[in-house]
Amino acid sequence: MKKLYITILILIFSFSGQLLQALDIDSSINWFKEYYTISEEETQKFLPFGFYVNEAGFMLGAFYYNTNVINSGAQTSLVGMYSPETNISTIWADLDNVSLSEKVSFYSTANILKFNDVRVYWKGNDSPNYQAAFTQLPDSTLVPKNKGYHVKEGWANNFKVGLKHQIFNNSSISGEYRYNVSTSNNSDDSLTDELIVRLESSFLDNENNPQKGTKFIADIAKSLNMLGHDDNNDWDYYRLSGEVIHYLPLADKTTLGLRLYTVHLGGKKVVDVSRTYFMNNALNEDGQYIEYAPFMTQAYLGDFENFRGYYMYRFRDNNLLLFQAENRFPITGNRLFGVLFGEVGRVAPKYDINDFLQDMKFSYGAGVRFYFNKDVAIRADFAHSNEENLQVRIMFGQAF
Repeated sequence: MKKLYITILILIFSFSGQLLQALDIDSSINWFKEYYTISEEETQKFLPFGFYVNEAGFMLGAFYYNTNVINSGAQTSLVGMYSPETNISTIWADLDNVSLSEKVSFYSTANILKFNDVRVYWKGNDSPNYQAAFTQLPDSTLVPKNKGYHVKEGWANNFKVGLKHQIFNNSSISGEYRYNVSTSNNSDDSLTDELIVRLESSFLDNENNPQKGTKFIADIAKSLNMLGHDDNNDWDYYRLSGEVIHYLPLADKTTLGLRLYTVHLGGKKVVDVSRTYFMNNALNEDGQYIEYAPFMTQAYLGDFENFRGYYMYRFRDNNLLLFQAENRFPITGNRLFGVLFGEVGRVAPKYDINDFLQDMKFSYGAGVRFYFNKDVAIRADFAHSNEENLQVRIMFGQAF
């Protein structure tokens, strides 16, 4: 596939002279520059784009934002992406800060992902990339092909709605309903819904590009089993998470950001029969494969915000501890910034500080941030770990 891309680029450059003569190139360049020049005063914009992501390959997409919906100050973002190489596609949309009263606001998010060949590693901090020959097991009918290593193809969708109440000048409480559904051609399906209560206190000088201050966030989540409850989705779990973020000004517009993030998961134990069978027969390990929550709602490291040097959802378990640091500095003007970052942490079956501090995993890298305006930013991160030479993460907003 890479050879095909190179061939296409060679052909494009070969005919570039003829193309330039046939087109009014100066007008085209001026139009392109004008269209992609983002004014800080613009409250809305639609931008087509293309980029490369490790898990999906080359993707085409478009991004729309509006920071003054219906002239009320509410904000919305809409992103659609598709990869012709892997047939992966996603739609992400949010609506935030919809004022219902002086102190109460509404928000919602929808994320729809069509995936193909997404890895699902074995649970635990040292989970290797198991690729056992499942057909050689004594009774392969009990273990779907590829179970335990990756899900070949399917959907992973989540939707949330919430109300946020400003209780003090710097503090708020939110109530959120979240619906998660994951399906695949390996019958590795799950469906959960949960209620989340969030306490947040922010003492930052700027929420989008902070230079100094501290922020505290605490979440309590409880599964509800209101929708789709059946024998395969009988989950009864709770999840506690907390984070502390602090920013230190180092020089003019240069900031050191620090983050501590932790998660604890508990509830009713659920035995995964097929994975237990795989563990006992293919790996010759005793015991049972126990989970409290389905894959997408466990404590995991490896996403757009953390462990950016690893494959998505690389490490998962019932508990995690994570430390992150980012040095953010201006490249030019007030809108283009560079970032150097490092992150270290691990997942564990028990919430034990001694376990957390042993055999910690790490990743590091660099990136850029572009601020469309005071409310909207886009980031691109390029990260490395001991498992992946280069991982590319492109997302909106800060990592933390």
